[in-house]
Amino acid sequence: MPELIRNLYKNYLKQNNYNFDKEQENLSIALDNLLKRFDHFQKRKTSITNKILGKVFSVSIESPKGLYIYGGVGKGKTFLMKLFFESVKTDRKLFIHFHDFIKIIHENLHVIRNKSKDRNTGITDPIQALAEKFCKDFDIICLDELHLLDVSDAMILSRVFAEFYKLGMVFVVTSNREPEDLYKQDYGKEHFRNFIEQLLMKMEVYNLTSPEDYRMNKIKALKEVYFVQNETKLNDIVANVFKDLEFEPVAIEVMGRELKLRKTYKNILLTDFKELCENPLSQLDYIEICKKFALIIINNIPKMSLEMHNEAKRFMMLIDQMYNHNVLLICNAYTKPEELYLDGKGAFEFQRTISRLNEMQSESYIKKNSASDFLKGA
Repeated sequence: MPELIRNLYKNYLKQNNYNFDKEQENLSIALDNLLKRFDHFQKRKTSITNKILGKVFSVSIESPKGLYIYGGVGKGKTFLMKLFFESVKTDRKLFIHFHDFIKIIHENLHVIRNKSKDRNTGITDPIQALAEKFCKDFDIICLDELHLLDVSDAMILSRVFAEFYKLGMVFVVTSNREPEDLYKQDYGKEHFRNFIEQLLMKMEVYNLTSPEDYRMNKIKALKEVYFVQNETKLNDIVANVFKDLEFEPVAIEVMGRELKLRKTYKNILLTDFKELCENPLSQLDYIEICKKFALIIINNIPKMSLEMHNEAKRFMMLIDQMYNHNVLLICNAYTKPEELYLDGKGAFEFQRTISRLNEMQSESYIKKNSASDFLKGA
């Protein structure tokens, strides 16, 4: 399998007319090397000679070192790991996002711990039993977007990975952080230090330092950012461009009080009209929102009736501040800008909002926008 992943990578660039990236190519070569080592490991593991040696003399074959890939978002980590995953010649493989992985870990541990209460099951160590269960089904796990915020997750992961390593599991991992920066809290750090030491022994560490932000390039390449009654298209963009991001709630301080927003990631706000315009927000709220977020994705913008003059006023203030702060807008509305608010208090002033909404859809607005750096440092 000479340079399989590298060739797949080059073909993908050619087919999609994308620019060559030397750092990505180097990572594809590193993944090719791991693919060769893993393929050799699989052949030795399944050979008749080694099966006999294993049964008679308890001889085990050491699994190859995995790969820990870190770097900023939008650099192509997940894309290249998927090329690797698709190239691995075994059904005993798993590609999973860390959020789903840790959820499965907790769910399985809960079931196993309940079973262990029955002494007849013979389960003395639930975490060991969990690792054995995984290793019965998989030889290699591709774990996407590893990040740790919770001390209980850090402590469980430290023990689970120790058992995985003993049983020969191979990992390919992506993360935005280098290993030493995965867990920042002081509490429980001594347990997690063991995890880092094991990780560095069992995995090669690769820093993907591509100068490009391919996620931002996808946004700049969008032909349309204002959708009319097309929530499916909006969701497709979110799924395609931001699929590997973990959105979470945040609280912004405005004049000594907290403004809570449900779905955010770094400088991105995923929201709807109800959250931003049906709640009693002020000009100051919108200023702080636009200072913090460089890309706002808004769903369900309605056609506003005469009675919705307060909501229309808030929407005007929001668009004014987004425009003033050069914030990118991707949205789904009930109708085109010219028909969003036809009658009612402030309808004349709303003409400015219509003009700005149209300009914010333009290629020049998107490409000149300061939001081109919106994910740097994430």
